[in-house]
Amino acid sequence: MMNKLPFSERLKESLRDQFKHIDVDSSGGISLTEFLFFFLQYKPLRTELTENCFNEPYHGRHNLSLWARTRLWVFQVITIPSFNTYSKVLYCVDLGITLAFMITLFISALNPTLENKLLWDDDFYFFIISIFFAAQWALGLALSNSRTVFLTNSDNILELVSFLPWIIYKSAGYTGGDLTLNGFMLFRILRVFKLSQIFPSAFSSLKEQIDIYENTLILAYTSYKVMAVFMFFINLFLSILMFAFERGKYNEDLKVWVRPGEFSESPFSNLFNCFYFIIVTGTTLGYGDMSPLSYGGKLIALIAVAIGLINITFIINTIGDCFEEVFRQYLDERTRQIEEDRTDYIRRNVHEAQKKVEYLNIKRKRSATCEMRPKR
Repeated sequence: MMNKLPFSERLKESLRDQFKHIDVDSSGGISLTEFLFFFLQYKPLRTELTENCFNEPYHGRHNLSLWARTRLWVFQVITIPSFNTYSKVLYCVDLGITLAFMITLFISALNPTLENKLLWDDDFYFFIISIFFAAQWALGLALSNSRTVFLTNSDNILELVSFLPWIIYKSAGYTGGDLTLNGFMLFRILRVFKLSQIFPSAFSSLKEQIDIYENTLILAYTSYKVMAVFMFFINLFLSILMFAFERGKYNEDLKVWVRPGEFSESPFSNLFNCFYFIIVTGTTLGYGDMSPLSYGGKLIALIAVAIGLINITFIINTIGDCFEEVFRQYLDERTRQIEEDRTDYIRRNVHEAQKKVEYLNIKRKRSATCEMRPKR
């Protein structure tokens, strides 16, 4: 049934894996009770399938027009590296460009005098590759079945971060200074993990290991996301309090906020700096680049540390429990696979031995028949 459904191979594998969870009593069959117990826990099946089929246009439809087939083909080439030869070439070019930039940074770190020789024109180079990345992303968005699903996909968000800051910054008319956004392109190096889709046999072991950590993070996110939203607003509230206590008084002459006893702008006069301070303090990093002076600000810093320690402990325990659960499932699956392989190995050897025994019996019968025949 799975093979005949018009789904991608990735979705078929996902659906096959679900059957062992549906078969609660491990009887090898699925009763109506087990079927309803499993599927009624989740959102409607049609919605679930639509969100997990790479967001392909015209999914499940047949007899498509030429335009529809072309749209589907282009979308699959852009979003599925293992789809065909064109998608593999496009993926390798994309990854090669990113790797070239990373190698250039690495060489320039070893020998700074070579940097100008390696990148002949930074702006022109990044303009071309940013347009290349942006064209792929825009085509994927335009051709997708649901733009909301496309925009909320983590892979697409990372790809957007790799080129959008540079384009926005340069489009605003920036021509110099010490701010550079080229490093955002390195986010695209995470596409290297998709090599397992193109060369599944070569990266099968690596893919299994990556899946363990990926599933751990997904499970941890599911368990922690409500707490994460709550902690975000707590940190934001503490940041506003820090801004209120530590920004100082407004200096009419300097046109900036200045704290008592200082003659320069307060580092807490910027709300982003306050949020940065709360996060750094709450995670116990404590860079020391900025610190509160008032009693109110110091009290807020202490509260941030206390809340941060509790939050970090909670996160570590959550991720640890999720990893234990995912790894246990992985070991169970590996054990089942080993048992199946061993059973198949024994079955094959028994079959081969049986064939040899039958062959020897036939040969023995033929020899006996020949001996019983009268000689002329």
